[in-house]
Amino acid sequence: MITISKSMGSIVKSLESSLTTGNLQKISETMDQFQKQFVNMEVQVEFMESSMAGSTSLSIPEGDVNSLMQQVADDYGPCYCGGV
Repeated sequence: MITISKSMGSIVKSLESSLTTGNLQKISETMDQFQKQFVNMEVQVEFMESSMAGSTSLSIPEGDVNSLMQQVADDYGPCYCGGV
């Protein structure tokens, strides 16, 4: 993520420069760079989310989850857990 932050900072500086000079070609190239970087960031975030979801679901036994859901239902009523 640090690399992405540095890259985005560089892109913003480049865009500021391009806007100041009014060079449409440079603005277009910079926006293309931004789009590519943003897509890369989205892919990394999706990977992290799926990895964390997988590790969480593998590390918590299903019985424990069901027991906790039942405990919440007993404490707060069945409507509380109905959407889960």
